[in-house]
Amino acid sequence: MKIAHITSVIPDKISGPKNSVTLLAKYLTKCGNYESIIFSTKSAFTFSFNGFKIHPISEMRIADYDFISLNGVYDLELMKCAREARKCKVKYAFSPRSGLMIRSLKKSFYKKIPFLFFNALNIYGAELIFFLTEEEKRGSLVIPVNRSAICGNIVDNTPSCIQGRKKKVIRFIGRLDINHKGLDILLGAISQASKELRESAWSVCLHGPDHRDGLKELKRIASRMGVDDIVSFHDAVFQDEKFKLLRESSIFIHTSRYEGQPQAVMEAMAYGNVILITPGTNMTSIVADANCGITCASSVEGVAEGILKLIRMPQNELRSMQSNAHDYARRRFSGESVANCFLNSLRSLGYEPRS
Repeated sequence: MKIAHITSVIPDKISGPKNSVTLLAKYLTKCGNYESIIFSTKSAFTFSFNGFKIHPISEMRIADYDFISLNGVYDLELMKCAREARKCKVKYAFSPRSGLMIRSLKKSFYKKIPFLFFNALNIYGAELIFFLTEEEKRGSLVIPVNRSAICGNIVDNTPSCIQGRKKKVIRFIGRLDINHKGLDILLGAISQASKELRESAWSVCLHGPDHRDGLKELKRIASRMGVDDIVSFHDAVFQDEKFKLLRESSIFIHTSRYEGQPQAVMEAMAYGNVILITPGTNMTSIVADANCGITCASSVEGVAEGILKLIRMPQNELRSMQSNAHDYARRRFSGESVANCFLNSLRSLGYEPRS
């Protein structure tokens, strides 16, 4: 069976779809009799990521494929592919990656709603909508397609066990986008919890690329609130450096206003971090099922309460949650598990691999 994965990624930028689509293709190929080819709507040349080649969309012929997986929503090239697939009678699925969530529509509302209106047939024509989490599905626009399925992202580097001694560090890794990532809420919460954070010698470390001078504004806010002795800001981290930091930290915090399924939270779980998230992170049910952290209200008071609850927690309870996070990630975020989920959804449409 020949599957085309189409996404909007570029060579010199790390993104969630770039990582997850290449890993899914890699593990589908390992399943045997499934050939996965990746195409980008944003690159004019072929490049590689995660050991998988990503080809320009100009090299693709829809009719050559048995199934098309479209990753994203707000890309005219994706919509052209959907239209061509309908014309060639090739079945296709969308993975909107939070693009249909009502919360995310509030951003650029007057651009997104007309886009969805004029491309409704392309979206409604999909055989499947792949949501990353149950929260994304529940929080999205109702799309009357035949089926929907939950098929999340992959963590490809989960260690066999939690190694090393954890430090009293609360860590965030992600783009320093103040509004999207809720970093204004986070700094306000740190200010409210600052007395106990200082007394118990906890620190908060934020790592990530700058976004529209967000770093400068965050430093200004931290200084004004008098918490620049607790909070530190660092450059973006990748691969081995990132995994080393995740091994050392005890708590991972993500206060996003909206997400699909943040890779950073999944990797933090894999490396044994207790998780503190807001509902917009879209992983509430996962954290609850894993019993590896808490979800707090998306407010300064709610996040402060969550921080205090965790730093007051006895060490044996923290260690138990850290172990739970790691065990859950090994079972549920593995490439084999996610690839099987994807293939089971295709089988529900009557697809079986060709021998």
